[in-house]
Amino acid sequence: MKTVTHYNTARDKLLHIETEGCIVNIRVGLAESGTYRNVTSIEVLPHITENWCIDDTKDTARNIRIIQNG
Repeated sequence: MKTVTHYNTARDKLLHIETEGCIVNIRVGLAESGTYRNVTSIEVLPHITENWCIDDTKDTARNIRIIQNG
């Protein structure tokens, strides 16, 4: 794992993880518009410049695999 940064003083508490193949941003303390339910957002960004992509052959929302092409 390359970098893990936790921004606990930010408006949206953010855990930023940089690892081989992708960046993962986890935001906690959010609220859904209208209902104000608590929300945690998980964003996975593959390193497309290094030829990585999201493996969309699996139909699951709980496990996102990042694979390198070629």
